[in-house]
Amino acid sequence: MSQHSIIPASLAITSMRDSGYKTAAHAIAELIDNSIQATAKTVQLICIDKSTLSSQRRMKYVEQVAIFDDGKGMRSHTLQQALQFGGGAHRNDPNGIGKFGMGLPSATISQCRRLDVYSWQNGECYYTYLDVGKVEAGELNSVPEPVAKKLPSMWLEAIGEDYNPEHGTIAIWSDLDRVTWKTSKSLYIHSEKLIGRMYRHFIANKQITVRFKSFVNDVTLIKDKNELFKVNDPLFLCKNTILPELPGDYKNESFFEQFGDDQVIPIELNNGKKGDVVIKYSRVVKPIHQAILRESSVDVGRTPYGRLAAENNGVSITRSNREIKMTDIFNSTDPRDRWFGVEVAFTPVLDELFGVTFDKQDVVNFELIDLKTEAENEGYDSEDKSQMREFEELFNREKTDRYWIYKIATEIRKNITSLRTHTTSLKDGAIVKKNSSDTPRLTHAEEVAKKVADKRISEKKATDSDLTFHNPEVSKEDKEKALSKALEKDNIGIDKEEAKEVAKALIKNDCNVKFLEQPLRGSVFFDVASEAGTVIVLLNTNHEFYKFYNGISDDKKELMKLVLIAWAQCEDESSSRIRSDMEDVRAQWGKMMKDYLYELND
Repeated sequence: MSQHSIIPASLAITSMRDSGYKTAAHAIAELIDNSIQATAKTVQLICIDKSTLSSQRRMKYVEQVAIFDDGKGMRSHTLQQALQFGGGAHRNDPNGIGKFGMGLPSATISQCRRLDVYSWQNGECYYTYLDVGKVEAGELNSVPEPVAKKLPSMWLEAIGEDYNPEHGTIAIWSDLDRVTWKTSKSLYIHSEKLIGRMYRHFIANKQITVRFKSFVNDVTLIKDKNELFKVNDPLFLCKNTILPELPGDYKNESFFEQFGDDQVIPIELNNGKKGDVVIKYSRVVKPIHQAILRESSVDVGRTPYGRLAAENNGVSITRSNREIKMTDIFNSTDPRDRWFGVEVAFTPVLDELFGVTFDKQDVVNFELIDLKTEAENEGYDSEDKSQMREFEELFNREKTDRYWIYKIATEIRKNITSLRTHTTSLKDGAIVKKNSSDTPRLTHAEEVAKKVADKRISEKKATDSDLTFHNPEVSKEDKEKALSKALEKDNIGIDKEEAKEVAKALIKNDCNVKFLEQPLRGSVFFDVASEAGTVIVLLNTNHEFYKFYNGISDDKKELMKLVLIAWAQCEDESSSRIRSDMEDVRAQWGKMMKDYLYELND
């Protein structure tokens, strides 16, 4: 009696190649998981480039990609299992990082057509392979039985001093038909931040080192690059990371600080499984944020610190200390959300609760749950208060998986609300610019305002504010002190150190106009103040307009500043009655602006 496979291998392999790995870096992560599971201390991502002559230029493209580790290695039987789909040896490890048994073959065929694996224990090296072409042709229906074979000298040379003849593994990809990045350089650039973030806990705790190496294979190997992957911590609590050195006295400090204690939610599922979900929160250290602001010539959000924080904006979901996903479901449109971090940590016992996919790229069950929608799905009338009470009692009593996801998400939202109170007090816009001699200078809009004021004075049309600011009988030191003290008033509300810097910049540059970003009460999207002969424009960071303003280019921002400075100047020059009317117009303008922007966002 003949045997027939339910799904012929030649057809299954084609379908499995579309397994959905987002990038080559995500596929490589599966192999790093295997290395960690094998208790490796050292992992190398090795790229072999081939150079070719194209259009009179010598070009390099990546020909082979390998993952080497110094883990415990595999014997013949285990090696053969490792190349089977679902055949991994650690599927029953309750805390294992590589639990699903799909990683090596699935990740490999998503990127290339050939996999060669060498693994050794106690000096005995075994070899086997997987070849997509042979499977498609019907020539290969099972993983070839491993054979004793020495590791080729090229790979010994590439691995270098990390090679341990007693134990280790190297998995080699070739025929890279689906790797998007065609050079080792681009592969490194696109992998550096992702791998540094995925394995940040392992790298920070010195459990592993992950090194990138690239070589050009022109008859002999020529070393091209050798770099350690650094920690990329989205909570910015770790030190010695990819973050640039912090300014001044903060060089050896953490960019963010922990917000509250770790929040532990004990979970008990209806299937009897138990586990803890641990949530950690962090927020930017305000003095560090302000130090960056003072030293920068652009908004903090446009500095390398701000750009990295924006890239890491979201809630990091980690399983056994390895990041699965950075989710944006809690994100708002406010760019200042980058200034806090959230991490949700769990172990594999809760995989089903979160809906961890086999490729460990997603948690499909983790979402924002609306109780009214849940009630309607169960046949309740969400507009009927008594029915909603009945549903909520049932929901809380039954404690289904949806209940636990709702509880976790609710706790995160509650804490994010508190974190936003902190971040909305931050001023991302450049306050004081500096030139190469460290002398405070003005923004472009303030320079224009100064020229207009100088022209007014030369034409003997000076305003009361101009005359006060330029009073020759008052020394610059006294002017600076008076202005600094005025800037600390409640209607402006900047701190003492910043007030001194702003006053110093204005007096030194002989300019009596200043544009600031501050959280304000009420519906105004900007306010106007006149202090010590200086006209101050305050942009309300709590208004919907600020989100729009933060998203435009620097040139457009300067133009917007000029428009508001012109209004402020008109207000300053007006009689008290007209000034009062203009304040009312500003308040109404702010209300109308909010309505229009809400409609625009919808």
